[in-house]
Amino acid sequence: ARNNVILCNNSRKLFGEDAVYEQLLGLTFEIPPLSFFQVNPVQTERLYQTAIDFAGLTGNELVVDAYAGAGTIALCMAKDAKRVIGIEIVEPAVDSARRNAERNGITNAEFHAAAVEDLLPKLVADGLRPDIIMLDPPRKGVEPQVIEAVLKAAPRKVVYVSCHVPTQARDLQMLAAGGYQFEKCQPVDMFCYAGGVENVV
Repeated sequence: ARNNVILCNNSRKLFGEDAVYEQLLGLTFEIPPLSFFQVNPVQTERLYQTAIDFAGLTGNELVVDAYAGAGTIALCMAKDAKRVIGIEIVEPAVDSARRNAERNGITNAEFHAAAVEDLLPKLVADGLRPDIIMLDPPRKGVEPQVIEAVLKAAPRKVVYVSCHVPTQARDLQMLAAGGYQFEKCQPVDMFCYAGGVENVV
């Protein structure tokens, strides 16, 4: 297709398992072919731990993980949060997130198959007020409707993970215009021997 999607909607197994299984921060994850997963597991642990550290969880927080994929960040955060809500548009990834929660005995995480720009504004309009919002969008960054929903929800903290710093900077300007203050930033060298980084703010 003439878009920025790398893989098509269908996959055919030639040999082996139906998914890749990976260990991250003491949890086991099933990653099906059409789900997003970081390419460097060692640095992925550093990336997720940095995001969790930036969130400053105490065990009492309601967390929304927008663009949750197969639930990797959400489930890594769940052990330190009261409740985690993951939102992801790719339905097979959401199915995997639910199986990953069950596989790891995590009961305080739920996952919704929907576009973040559609569901998050609706949840906020219905009264959802998370303490932490985790943003980990694709390269194009966050949709304006998502920024508006974040500002309306007014979480104590927003943690933004990005593989494309220019769109992250654009979105951070909108969050700052809405009253948020930039606190700290940590790039992670995910793509060794390449110029790109994952960046946590």
